[in-house]
Amino acid sequence: MNTRTRESMAMPCRVRNSPGAYPVFPQALMNLPSFEYFTTRLLPVTSWPSATKISPLAATATALGEVKYKAVKMAATTTTVEVLHLTFTACLGFGTATATLVSQSLGEKDGDKAARFGWSSVKLGILIFGIIGLFEAGFAPKITAFMSHSDFDVQQAALHPLQMMGIATPLIATAMILTQALFGAGNTKFVMVVELMLHFMCLVPLAWILGVRLDLGIVGLWSAAITYIVLLALIMTLKFKQGSWKSIRI
Repeated sequence: MNTRTRESMAMPCRVRNSPGAYPVFPQALMNLPSFEYFTTRLLPVTSWPSATKISPLAATATALGEVKYKAVKMAATTTTVEVLHLTFTACLGFGTATATLVSQSLGEKDGDKAARFGWSSVKLGILIFGIIGLFEAGFAPKITAFMSHSDFDVQQAALHPLQMMGIATPLIATAMILTQALFGAGNTKFVMVVELMLHFMCLVPLAWILGVRLDLGIVGLWSAAITYIVLLALIMTLKFKQGSWKSIRI
């Protein structure tokens, strides 16, 4: 095991012990996640609407990865998460700007204007982050080589998850922009309930089934993440299109 792999394995523990960092479950799962684990470690990370954008995907992949997979798989998961954090952060910033415009429009009693801002942001986000996603998918070998340096096994293990998530980037942008737009409209309870249900009824159990029980590896874990993203984008699109949020008082 080379130095890079050992550093990648140690990274979750260093992150956990950093002040103000999210917990990333260094040794929480042995066979199945316990009830105490969900209520004391995972729930605090995912129970607030504003915290349900990045950490559940990273934490689920990291936690479930430690149950089954060796050092190379864990290092590959860490590499993929590091790259995706850049995309998620950019999408979140784009969505926050959309939330501001939607909130201002509703403050002016102009729901149609708020809707136009929302859909325009989605179209622009799909274009911008679609290009970024194609770049991530197309140049995934070079990106993983840069992130993992000389560790060829880690590069190969991280290749397919990064390509998968790169292709799914337009859906990530859609889900996060519309989620933030609904935040701006004051529909926070709906967003919180939907994301909590998707986390605990879709993302976590599906990741365990695909990644551990069916032994699909980290590809199975990230397949569960993509399923979560597709459902989140679909639900938020339908909710925003419905327009009931226009009548919420801010």
